Amino acid sequence: MQTWIKEMWFRGILKEHTSIPAHLTKSVSLNRSIPLMNEYMCKAPPIPPPPEKYYASSDICKSPPLPPLPSSPNPSCTPPPHSGKASSSLKSYSPEDMLMTEDEDDGVATAAAAAVALLDRVVVFDFPRERLSIVESFGSGYYGDIHLCGVSRFPGYDEVFRNVSSNLVVVKSLTPGSSESLRLEFRREAKRLARLNDRNVARLLGASLNDDPLCIVLENSDQGDLNQYLQDHVAETVTMQTAKTLSFGTLVYMATQIASGMKYLEEMDFVHRDLATRNCLVSQGCNIKIADLGPGRSAYLADYFKIEGRRAMPIRWMAWESMLMDNYTSKSDVWSFAVTFWEILTFAREQPFEELPDHRIVENATHFYQEDERRMILPLPKNCPKEMYDLMRECWQRNDVDRPNFREIHLFLQRKNLGYKPINRNET
Repeated sequence: MQTWIKEMWFRGILKEHTSIPAHLTKSVSLNRSIPLMNEYMCKAPPIPPPPEKYYASSDICKSPPLPPLPSSPNPSCTPPPHSGKASSSLKSYSPEDMLMTEDEDDGVATAAAAAVALLDRVVVFDFPRERLSIVESFGSGYYGDIHLCGVSRFPGYDEVFRNVSSNLVVVKSLTPGSSESLRLEFRREAKRLARLNDRNVARLLGASLNDDPLCIVLENSDQGDLNQYLQDHVAETVTMQTAKTLSFGTLVYMATQIASGMKYLEEMDFVHRDLATRNCLVSQGCNIKIADLGPGRSAYLADYFKIEGRRAMPIRWMAWESMLMDNYTSKSDVWSFAVTFWEILTFAREQPFEELPDHRIVENATHFYQEDERRMILPLPKNCPKEMYDLMRECWQRNDVDRPNFREIHLFLQRKNLGYKPINRNET
């Protein structure tokens, strides 16, 4: 096995009782500071059932269901603050199944070389770095600091910023003095992002890849991230006159756009690895774009599990095989999508498995590995239609081949949301 988590957990898995490594047994505080938000109700806003026209003509969920689960625990009276490659074809996750033959290994190496050659031909706009001015720090990511920046106009500005809803941008920098291999990886990351062009994926606006600090520039949105946006709203059934409301149809409309963007990434063999409402951007009209704003933002530090020497991991959103075996595919993104959908239907009022410390989340992943009946999935959101929850449960199947792909998920949600457009009353 090639990662720390494989080595530790496989030793535990082979025993009669799973033993948790000492450094994972320490409880991690999940408390988040609570802002004063008097316009919110003391109970989570109810979500109305959707109109009949949103229901699909056929079921997507055909696998045997997991054992029934209790409904969602009552959230606190005040909401929290604003806080790879294509799918694997493996039938199971035993070490023997993951061994490649020499011919297969050669085939993978050839494909990788072809992909690198393709990237080398991608042209990235040389963004004028001197036109950037830091507005806010988003903390540190894998490569280095992440900032929200303003942009002064420059020749060609209108073309670069076409169809962009905000004049602020997200800038990811590579730490000066990084190794040559990391610099090469950073440049290739910029070129991978430059290939993406979809209305539901945040666009690379350009990069500065010659002199330190190297940086890439990504579009931002005028309404902030989806997690904040959801917490600023309540269900449309709430009678408060001053509240900003979202209908059930709008929630599904947003989820459908995320599924559409992820379908595009799946087709491009692009694995996201950190899909969550905090990494989705909202613009006017409830339009959604998938982004990756990094783990460093102070409002979301509690969403990441940190191990020294490794990148922070969003374990509450991760598929078990990603957590334990460092195996990331579009099907592990499917798992994360279901958690993101769960966030949407609960108005992001609580963290997934908020009542559990981080080491219990890791322990739950081992239950999935062992096919243990003690494994847990997120509970049914209040007033969530059964078939929506069934979709989530399909996405949380143990074996990735049993999970739907994003094309199927998008078609399913699109049928439910056929012809829907958000009503711009106070849904902004």
